[in-house]
Amino acid sequence: MAPEVKNNESQDSKIKGMLADKKLTPSERSKIVEMLDAKKEERKQQIKSETLSDLKNFLSKAQ
Repeated sequence: MAPEVKNNESQDSKIKGMLADKKLTPSERSKIVEMLDAKKEERKQQIKSETLSDLKNFLSKAQ
């Protein structure tokens, strides 16, 4: 697994631990959830971009 993926997973684990903390207010929890959702969407877009780039490279070599 790539180091950045492991790092993201450990960060997500820390954030999920924060969510389990009973001292957080509902607004703090919702901000954390929004941040996680934004990170997830950003990662999806990054993967899609990398996949399209790889596909274009593959197709250009195949011609």
